[in-house]
Amino acid sequence: MSNQIGDDEIEAQGDKEIPTAYGVELDSVVAVANAFVDGPFNGSFIAVRSSDDLVTIRSLETHFRHMDALLEAQKQGHISIRSISAGTNYDGVPCLNIEVVGGNDSTETTDKDATLTEYLSSVDNPDDSIDGAAKITHAQNVKGVWQTDGGEGLDDDPDEYRVECSCGAEFGNWGKATRHVDEEH
Repeated sequence: MSNQIGDDEIEAQGDKEIPTAYGVELDSVVAVANAFVDGPFNGSFIAVRSSDDLVTIRSLETHFRHMDALLEAQKQGHISIRSISAGTNYDGVPCLNIEVVGGNDSTETTDKDATLTEYLSSVDNPDDSIDGAAKITHAQNVKGVWQTDGGEGLDDDPDEYRVECSCGAEFGNWGKATRHVDEEH
């Protein structure tokens, strides 16, 4: 059984239908990258930048014909659309920038996942975009890899390096904090 959605299809797989683009099931970030990197319109309508845990898609026109399939893949928990923003293409024409990250089949698990907040002194801060001390929040993606948000500058330089878990526990080093998360969550 398949239902046509523009150029995308939703194919039955057991009890669950997985959305596709260009014949590729959109069941992971890597699959999204593969679908659009090798897609017939890549280069003329779509530009893709990808890694194992993030795919950035830039429609080179004002529309993106695969949005329904991406939204359905997110709804099913295979991927997560981190952001959709307006931009301009190489010719100055409006376009969409879509960032896709790993998904999670269970929102219950997502709610239980811990985040770690790192407080870095200006000396320890490796982020050139933040001048001085920084507060950086980390969350694990579906593969268990820690990802950071953009970080923010701090008005006061912390006296010492520390990491806080979202459960309230504090640690003096990154290793102890990540072991805590592995044991508790």
